[in-house]
Order: sequence, then C-alpha cells, then structure tokens
Amino acid sequence: MFDAFRKKTGRWLATRSEKKNRRKLLHSTDFWAGIQVVLIAVPDGFHAVDELKRFLKILKLPKSYSLYFWTTANHLELLKYEFPGSKVITPADFTYNRWFIPEKDQVLKHFDPKTNLVIDLSMDFQLDSVYLWSCLPEAYRVGMYHYDKDQYFDVILPVKPETGFPQRLQHIQTVLNSLN
Repeated sequence: MFDAFRKKTGRWLATRSEKKNRRKLLHSTDFWAGIQVVLIAVPDGFHAVDELKRFLKILKLPKSYSLYFWTTANHLELLKYEFPGSKVITPADFTYNRWFIPEKDQVLKHFDPKTNLVIDLSMDFQLDSVYLWSCLPEAYRVGMYHYDKDQYFDVILPVKPETGFPQRLQHIQTVLNSLN
C-alpha cells in the first residue's frame, strides 16, 4: 500500500515537472534544422531492429546527429552492436529516489541536455521515462497515446495497443517527415 502512495506521489512530481517544461508547438518550416540529438525509448518487447535502422535512414536527420537509446538491460548489447557510436542507457544506470523517479542530476549527466527529439516507442505508461522526458527542456517528445497520460508528449500518435513496432515506426516516420 505504501508503494502505491509513493508511485502516486512520483506521478504527481513528474506532472509538476512537466508543467514547468510546457509543451512545444511544432512548426513545419524549420523543424529538422534544429535536430542534432535524438533519443529513442525502446521498450522491453522490441524486436524490429532492421525496421529501426530503415526508420533512422528515412528521417531527415542531419549527418552529424547524436543517437541515444533508453531501454532495458535485455536490449543493451543488441543496440550497442547494431548502432555503433550510439549511447545506450538503462534504468540500472540511475539511482532512483523513494518516489520511483531518477535523480535529475543523473539524468542530465547521462543524457545530453540539448536533446532535440525524443521518440518513445512504448505503449505502457512508465513513470521514470516520463520524468526523463520532462528533464530534457529542449526536446520535442513524440509518443503513443496513453489514456489520460498524453500531457507528457508534444506529438501524440493514436495507435492501438496491439499495433506492431514496424507499424508504429512507419506512423511516426509519416508524421515527422510531413513537418518539412
């Protein structure tokens, strides 16, 4: 019971942090010009590495962009191998406080605070991920629709929970490439 109260308090803290951050409006005129650092949240059940490679090639990213991944320990070695030069970060890299959210100074130490684009491929609400996104004030956050949790994203994609990862990536690609 006490853990449920702590998680509820953690969600309140993440929401409070998010209100300080404020959502950004996307303008299609120069969206891609400012994208230099991309963070992709890869959930535990992810299995579409080849589609993710194609997705990154098709996006209008500059040649010198930096790539970060937020994932579980199950995908750590796979992502390091398939995307050389990227930085892969897991929840084990952080110390969590009693509210089940990571310490903000550690977030800024592991992630580039100038992250411009966050793409969250998960369909389930993760408190620590939401808090991470709220700590990155420069980022445009793209995510899937979560019932009652859409305030954490700037671009919300309405997909069904059973939609596969290749279809999610294709949907994100279509929306982002339409911006310029």
